[in-house]
Amino acid sequence: RLEFYTSSTAGASADKLGMVINHEGNVGIGTTTPLSLFNTFGGALWDGADHTSKVCATLSVARGGGAGGSASTQDAGTGAILKFTHGGTDYRHVTMESVSEANYSGQMGIRFKTIDDTGGPVETVRISAHGNVGIGDINPASKLVVVDLSNTPTLPVLTLTHSGVFDYANPNPSSWRSINFSTNTSGTVTRQCGINLLNYSSAGNGQSGIASRMLTGLGFSVHNGSSGIQENVLTIKSNGYVGIGIENPTYSLHVNTGNWYLGGAGAKIKST
Repeated sequence: RLEFYTSSTAGASADKLGMVINHEGNVGIGTTTPLSLFNTFGGALWDGADHTSKVCATLSVARGGGAGGSASTQDAGTGAILKFTHGGTDYRHVTMESVSEANYSGQMGIRFKTIDDTGGPVETVRISAHGNVGIGDINPASKLVVVDLSNTPTLPVLTLTHSGVFDYANPNPSSWRSINFSTNTSGTVTRQCGINLLNYSSAGNGQSGIASRMLTGLGFSVHNGSSGIQENVLTIKSNGYVGIGIENPTYSLHVNTGNWYLGGAGAKIKST
């Protein structure tokens, strides 16, 4: 293998190993045993004295700054680029790029460009300078923005998937948390509301993937002050029945407890 040394002090002989090229052609910087074509190692957390967190930049990709006029005052657009190429052609590639989002690169985000059979590469994901994530949106204004412009009615914009066993007979329905709405007060996270996936099958004992036992519905949970979270206070059963205060409604609209009110001019219940 080839080893490249540098001098740790001016004028001294080379005594610091800087880079290695092993017999397989792998290049190692900071490591003598590179496991891939290019392997960098920025140093261990333990330095012999303590485990204080350290900043170890194992790879730095940079660009120059703007020079004069709008180039320096706006400094907009792509910065440093990491490019990944397949097939030996420049066309088949994806990139991860830094992007300036304010004057003088005062705010910098990251964008990801991908390619499909219709063309590219085009930006598909953006992480803004404020940590907002945009999928299909280059200017995400909230923590997560998902945009689909395909106008395909059967294509969901967002899919949530539970894995594993779903078919349980008890309790009925079995409830699987899918979306939580929480608050964070001084580091204390409190689940306030939620949307749950329900399964109304009463035949299973832990099987998975049996279509006839996928009798699914939705449950909506709320927080009731000192009583805490109240699970599935509003449910939509697998047959379309709606339950208020009951998880397993037996009528089209099943109100379990309390009074209910129908008000307003012309309000009425009509049976046809």
